[in-house]
Amino acid sequence: VNFFSFCQNLFTFFSASTRRWNVLKNILPKDGVTLKKVCDTRWSARADAILALKKGYKEIQQALMKMYQSEDEKPVARTEIKGLIKHFEKYETALLTTLWYKILVRLNYTSKALQDPKINLLNGENLLKSLKQFIIDVRDNFIQIEDEAKVLTDSCVFNDERVRQKTRKLQSDETSTNEVFLRGRKKFITQTVYVICDNIISELDRRSQVY
Repeated sequence: VNFFSFCQNLFTFFSASTRRWNVLKNILPKDGVTLKKVCDTRWSARADAILALKKGYKEIQQALMKMYQSEDEKPVARTEIKGLIKHFEKYETALLTTLWYKILVRLNYTSKALQDPKINLLNGENLLKSLKQFIIDVRDNFIQIEDEAKVLTDSCVFNDERVRQKTRKLQSDETSTNEVFLRGRKKFITQTVYVICDNIISELDRRSQVY
């Protein structure tokens, strides 16, 4: 399940019944943001969806745990809840939430600015250049993403490291745990962060050709 499918699955699950929605609503702070539907075509809708996830990250998990322990949920629903909880337990989910939040908020801001009928070509070009530099900065500053993600989750274990721990118990004199962590970290940076940012940068370069 990719990240945006996970976000949509969360919305679909909670919005499937008034009872579920109220469980979440009662746990979220009064000024909290309720979950939003993920739209494939509008940056603003995606930005709103990720904002809601980031702001209510821990509360959404609490709501899922409460319903998982509830006798009101049928076995099929409990299986679905367990899958959502497992996704939350992944360090990568917190990292992707943080990464996409930063990117989408800026993309949405730039998109709205470019839609202003009063904008001229020079300002439009400068907006795209500024956005491109922002994405480059995000791409090259993974430490900041990690620091912000750690606020959302207690799990700081990459999936590669988690799999290693399950498949073989390390001996007391082994020191490869940190190596596995670094390998998982590097894999996430190169195969996820770089890919996301580089695709956006390439698209911005194409957009810039019209200015």
